[in-house]
Amino acid sequence: MQKIKILFADDHAIVRDGLRSLFKSDPGFMIVGEAADGAEAVRLVEENRPDVAVLDISMPNVNGIEATGIIKERFPETKILILTIHESEEYIQELILAGADGYVLKNAEKKEIFDGVRAVAAGSTFFSSNVSKALLDGLVRSTRNRVPFQISNEEKLTNRETEVLRLIAEGLTSKQIAEKLHEYTGLPTAYILKANLRVRGGQFRHELLGDDDVTGRLDSRYSGPAMDPLGESASYDPLDSAIDAPTVAEFNNYVRNTLDFGKNMKYKPEINVFRDWSWKHQQPGVPFQLPFTPNVMPDLASAMNFNPDLKILLLGGYFDLGTAFYAAEYQMHQLTIPAKLQKNISYDFFPSGHMIYLNPKVLKPLHDRVAEFIESNYKAQ
Repeated sequence: MQKIKILFADDHAIVRDGLRSLFKSDPGFMIVGEAADGAEAVRLVEENRPDVAVLDISMPNVNGIEATGIIKERFPETKILILTIHESEEYIQELILAGADGYVLKNAEKKEIFDGVRAVAAGSTFFSSNVSKALLDGLVRSTRNRVPFQISNEEKLTNRETEVLRLIAEGLTSKQIAEKLHEYTGLPTAYILKANLRVRGGQFRHELLGDDDVTGRLDSRYSGPAMDPLGESASYDPLDSAIDAPTVAEFNNYVRNTLDFGKNMKYKPEINVFRDWSWKHQQPGVPFQLPFTPNVMPDLASAMNFNPDLKILLLGGYFDLGTAFYAAEYQMHQLTIPAKLQKNISYDFFPSGHMIYLNPKVLKPLHDRVAEFIESNYKAQ
């Protein structure tokens, strides 16, 4: 039987010692990392790719809530089990929103902790009985105070999911649906079937070219050798290899020599944004901050409702797989705004990747489009 790879994080050495002894006592577990804070946990998850990360909440630098959001966004295959003394409803809700798969209290018996690890590793959720009661109590309170609302099934589904359901309704088999998706994506029918009709972005970039090369995420016109030809997903973006060095060199040349700034300062081409940035953002109508990459679409909807004259221009690149043009339009049409305000949103796309300005041929059309948008909508006071 395959062992479950475990990583645990707690800022107290005595707790880490206890967890080490606990998991070593069962041959079904294999410890692949120990961390004293959330930042170290994120780094070790990236290095060791555990099946389950067991995290405390109260940790320095990056706490358990922030670490959970980062790990679930960057390494969604790793399951998160929270092991903590906190059993308040607010903590539990924040962890669920951040993506935690389970929540166990530190006073739990050995068997309950092991059951939690095995459950989340198998793809299920797991909550201690006290935690489940807190969730149920909160659900009862919120249900009693809730204002009824309705969301249509169409609004709940992506365009691709709606298309798949339509094909199923027409009586098509999985193989026939996969053949249709092959026409849309270019991916082999057999691969789409193996993925159960759902292909993630990294898988798409790994398989699109059909050889040992992967295509770029931020500009699909770039390609490069796959680091792992037998891997499931693309492990890097060939665009980065092509533009990072010349962009850094050009930036430093301009800033230091043209602007005469920073000649005695050290330039850092990158920083650990997951450790150094505050990712907390409180969306309109949400009673607390959300501890992961901000979704500002509700903020935009709120601003458009508050100011019905607000005009929006969305610009993008046709070769961008990070924020694909069709996905951008789809997201804008999911804004919680009156249908009549959709006319205030304009779209334009260019033969470029994510960073439109990197293509010299696009710079003038980009400038002209933005200038035209401003001039046509600006009202002198």
